[in-house]
Amino acid sequence: MISKSFLLESVSDLFALCASLSVLFGLYKYLHEFRDLFVDVIYYCVSIFILWHLHCIISQQLIKVWSPKVDPKNKAIFITGCDTGFGHSFAKRLSSIGFHVFAGCLNPSCKGADKLSLLKNITVVELDVTKETSVNGCYDVVQEQLSKRGLTLHGVVNNAGVAEGTGIELSNFEHFNKTFSVNIQGYALVAKTFIPLLRKNEGSRLINIGSISSQSGFVFAGGYSASKVLQVAI
Repeated sequence: MISKSFLLESVSDLFALCASLSVLFGLYKYLHEFRDLFVDVIYYCVSIFILWHLHCIISQQLIKVWSPKVDPKNKAIFITGCDTGFGHSFAKRLSSIGFHVFAGCLNPSCKGADKLSLLKNITVVELDVTKETSVNGCYDVVQEQLSKRGLTLHGVVNNAGVAEGTGIELSNFEHFNKTFSVNIQGYALVAKTFIPLLRKNEGSRLINIGSISSQSGFVFAGGYSASKVLQVAI
């Protein structure tokens, strides 16, 4: 069965699409000389929209059918890069369904970290994935808290990442070094440090958050795209 929330999101997206199409067709009368190109663009956008939603529907149903149910009781997840963005959202979501979350934040006093620290089942830990001493210190904290709380480490989410610089000509190597330091060395360091702890628990997993740019590089983001390609190799 398709969930009500997913149907509501789909209907909302459909209304948004209709509104966008009405605007585009309103401009159509002013674009007679570009008519063929305009029609092709509309056809392409609508096709992508339909195919994307079919992909989402099919993927969700397959996940529901084939993915094993995981009981979050007494299980913990360690997530890097929780100050903002995906990591922050992951931490809130996993906490809400019953997992204990160790949220790694570069700045544990930032607004994002403060918000997470107020939520149930979340422990904020300071983490700089580019520094081995910081990662090892985080490992010690997680291991100690697991033992104290009677938890097992069910998963590690390698999420921390940056996108420094633009094109090669406009960037300096400090941008590239920082991007590779966080996106590659950081991923490898966290994985190498926490895998032994994950191996102690059956069904545990290491999740590396990638990007579509590993398949198709972004314009003026060569360093970022290259780092995402290497993440797949790791």
